[in-house]
Amino acid sequence: MFKSEIVNHCVDGVQKNFYLTQGDTGTIKSVPKQNGELVDFSLIEKCVFKLAKDNYKQIFTKELVREEGKFSLTITSDESSVIMPDTYIYEFEYIFTDGGVQTSNKGNFTIVEQITE
Repeated sequence: MFKSEIVNHCVDGVQKNFYLTQGDTGTIKSVPKQNGELVDFSLIEKCVFKLAKDNYKQIFTKELVREEGKFSLTITSDESSVIMPDTYIYEFEYIFTDGGVQTSNKGNFTIVEQITE
């Protein structure tokens, strides 16, 4: 399960830091807004979650699933198991049908070490 904390207010929403225990499954919902208004979904081709180290070297990426009024990202137990415990940088990248790109909701994403035998 994801845990989150509000860090500060962004231009179009609330920035959060997320925490997920290594080996757990978690789901995040992302709602595309611009100037506080929902973005027309027909204008968005896809949304991609990216996870990187502090040098912005990408270590994990996954396309979100389109749902009614939002996008959904599920990181499975198998996926989180192979991400080393550490604090990373995350972002959601919206790719529009006209080729435009909007990156939103940057923050920290921490994989917490799991308790083992």
